[in-house]
Amino acid sequence: MTTIYPGSLDVFTDKTDGVDYNLASHINDLQDSVEAVEGELGTDPAGSYATVKDRLDDHAHAGGDGGQIDHVNLANIGSNSHTAIDTHLALARWATAKKTVSMTRNSTTTIANDPDLIFSMLANTKYAIRGKIFFETVAAADFKCRFSSGGSPTKVSLLIEEFNAGYYALENVFPTPTIISASTANFISFVEFFGIVYKEAADGNFVFQWAQNTSDAGDTTVLAGSYIEYMQM
Repeated sequence: MTTIYPGSLDVFTDKTDGVDYNLASHINDLQDSVEAVEGELGTDPAGSYATVKDRLDDHAHAGGDGGQIDHVNLANIGSNSHTAIDTHLALARWATAKKTVSMTRNSTTTIANDPDLIFSMLANTKYAIRGKIFFETVAAADFKCRFSSGGSPTKVSLLIEEFNAGYYALENVFPTPTIISASTANFISFVEFFGIVYKEAADGNFVFQWAQNTSDAGDTTVLAGSYIEYMQM
């Protein structure tokens, strides 16, 4: 028989010595089935892991509370490569845009994109988003910020809180209203947020934008450790 894997599982009958004739077709059927499994997994499916199970377990748990393997139907991967498994599983866990080096702006009130706290959103895709942005500024400059996105999302719901300004609001438009934080020197504050964004016809970035509220030669800094996490639905 021709193998029916991976659409269904092959079923083989037991053979008895001295009773059944072992034909070439019996061996061929087994070989076809093994080759189907090999074709589905691809070469080196364990990668750098000891076993394939170890690799799948690591993917299932790597994303924290977002990395649930039950969000993924492995039967629908539809590719003969373990790379497709990695890609498909990645959709079930949080990805991170993070700032590893602090960034300072001086003498500018022009609100602009942060080059690190940004990620690309695909058209016709839904996202859950969360994060924290840490900043400090001289008292003369203060700090202002907002979130923005290109590509005209069809649905936006972001709960945003800024500790120092006492800002706490649920926003549903891009760009979000500008938050102004009056700061004292060397005082670290943060913006915390979470919500959803639904994209439709066009790709576009989700980005954190910021500047000084009053132009000053002193430092206004978004700190390393700030991050945006996002997950495709």
